[in-house]
Amino acid sequence: VAYFVTRQTLPMYSHKKSPHIYSFPQLISCVLLKIYIRNMSYRDLEEFLLSSGEMCRVLGLRGVPNYSTFCRACNRIKGKEIKRILGKVLEIVISRRDVGFLFACDSTGFKEDVASFYYTLRSGKKRKGWIKVWYLLDTRTQALVSWVIGRGPSGDSWGLCKLEKNSPIRSLIEVMDRGFDGSGNIRFGLPIRVIPPIRRGGSIRSLDRILAYMVYMISRWSGIYGKRWLCETMISVIKRKFGDSIRERKWGNKKKILSLMAVVYNIHVIVRGGGENQFLLLLVFLSFKSIKNDVCNRAIVYLKHPFHSVARKF
Repeated sequence: VAYFVTRQTLPMYSHKKSPHIYSFPQLISCVLLKIYIRNMSYRDLEEFLLSSGEMCRVLGLRGVPNYSTFCRACNRIKGKEIKRILGKVLEIVISRRDVGFLFACDSTGFKEDVASFYYTLRSGKKRKGWIKVWYLLDTRTQALVSWVIGRGPSGDSWGLCKLEKNSPIRSLIEVMDRGFDGSGNIRFGLPIRVIPPIRRGGSIRSLDRILAYMVYMISRWSGIYGKRWLCETMISVIKRKFGDSIRERKWGNKKKILSLMAVVYNIHVIVRGGGENQFLLLLVFLSFKSIKNDVCNRAIVYLKHPFHSVARKF
């Protein structure tokens, strides 16, 4: 799935004078694989590919690249290209819908080093900052549609407008916790923001906050607000499968890894939720337009799904 979406969105080579030994989609697919396996180092990724000839054959690699080649490929990818990859993945997960009914948003933090808690405790070094990420989740498909990366410690309220601006899919209702109450986030319009207002001074006095509390209680009684826990579950899955620390040193590379981590999570949703069926149909349809027949056949052979016989008829 990762190789398919990168072939559809990225140029074959990042530079016109590239040696043409490895294509740019192949290298970015390897970087996505690195993130999927608990965000291992580039050296460990090289050793993993050396020990897995089957994986190299799926990706079409004639040889295993050096670990520095993966690092340079990750440095060359741009934010616009990552958004194009996300859009292609969302076409498979959400079936090209332009409007979502219910979204949930939350924030979390990532460590900026790989030191264990025991080493941090014994060394006595105080770590005062971390990377803070805001996520916007479609509760129907559990697909991640938008994210914002910043520094912590900081409040949650300022990241909400950026989440809505970066989202390629418009939402009707958004549910979130009390941390998003601030910076003018309580307003009435589309999307409908369900935010439990904070009782400042022990009571809620202004009219807009009273109405926001009524909207919160109605959504709670109807069960809509209970969908907020899906975003917390998504954050738990990301940290459990991909790790809660970032190895990179430069701030730009940290943002790229976190953005690619969101793409990897959506690919995980495709594999976990039985979306291989939609992916296979889309692959066969697009193979007549832009993908070579050998890549299409390779993806169909390695896709473990009972839809094999129908795909061969196509």
